Amino acid sequence: MGFIRNLDEFHLLETRLKALIDTSKAINNTLESEEILDRVVRSTLLAIPAADRGSIHFFDESSGKLNLIISSYDFSKNDWEARGFQVGEGIAGWVFKSQQPVIIEDVLKDDRYQQIENKKIKPPRSMLCVPITSKRGTIGVMTLCHSTNPKSFSQPDLDILAGFADQAAVAIENAKQIAKIKKEAEELDFLHSISLRINAQVEIEDILTVLLETGNKLLGTEMAVVHWRGRSEQIIQTYSVPAELRNLTTDPRLEDGLTAEVFRDGTVVVIPDTTQDPRVNPLVIKRGIKSLFGCPLMLSNRIAGALFFNSQQFKFFDEHEIHLISLLLPLASIAIENSNIIDTANVLNEIKATLESLMTHTKLNTSNHT
Repeated sequence: MGFIRNLDEFHLLETRLKALIDTSKAINNTLESEEILDRVVRSTLLAIPAADRGSIHFFDESSGKLNLIISSYDFSKNDWEARGFQVGEGIAGWVFKSQQPVIIEDVLKDDRYQQIENKKIKPPRSMLCVPITSKRGTIGVMTLCHSTNPKSFSQPDLDILAGFADQAAVAIENAKQIAKIKKEAEELDFLHSISLRINAQVEIEDILTVLLETGNKLLGTEMAVVHWRGRSEQIIQTYSVPAELRNLTTDPRLEDGLTAEVFRDGTVVVIPDTTQDPRVNPLVIKRGIKSLFGCPLMLSNRIAGALFFNSQQFKFFDEHEIHLISLLLPLASIAIENSNIIDTANVLNEIKATLESLMTHTKLNTSNHT
């Protein structure tokens, strides 16, 4: 019997090593994070045959919750969404917060367990749960369960699960890096195409229109306005897009308010709720603008324009969106400078032509008199 037991342990060890190797290969050969994580869960279930369910939760910074990303159990859509946890809530939330792995011999006797509302789904009886940790810290948890038997798992099982959790961390970090590179490449391509479009314009109004339309697209806002001084310090021209929302445009307040602040200080203004900021023109609020983003447009080291991107929905403008706008503004400034150079050259050519015409006319008169 000892030989059979050792042989069984050998086969289990062999299965576990194969599962780890296969998962490692999948991480190196697959770019889709969800596919890799699904492979991690399935391989873990092979390596730890005492389990009949496996899942992975990842922490979502925007909601502050642990969301269910992968599960071997076929939850309905509502049950799937219900399997999310607040930090510290349920066994998964506790493991994430404490960063401690656990073996739960009997889930029904553990005060940390939270029963799902759907009574058709039987709670697990025993459970393993470990944190998933990357260079950025704890990013999620990985869980294995047995549906009916208590005391199904051992310390070696927990150690093996921790190894697979490490692979899940590598998989998600690799996927994020690849996604970041792809996103940066797409942004560069987008900015290049916008640069070509902006530089194809000759008139300043057309350049500003492209700038406003592109900003709307990047920020997801419905309306954009620029109060433009150009070369003049006195005359303000206002341009807005789209045409059908121009009735929402308000006159700039140059003594106080946001337009004055942008022109005076060159500050970037981010207002997620216009009703909570006293600097916002009451007419802007009355016309249904709930969130806005404002920034200066520089020209020859001075502020020539104040841009505002307005949303009719409450919106939070994140750092990445603001960064993209900051890359876009110099493109417009260069195009406007070029337009001004062309205008100046055209004026000089007209003056030259006028002078040449006068000189020719003068020579003709002199010749006729002689």
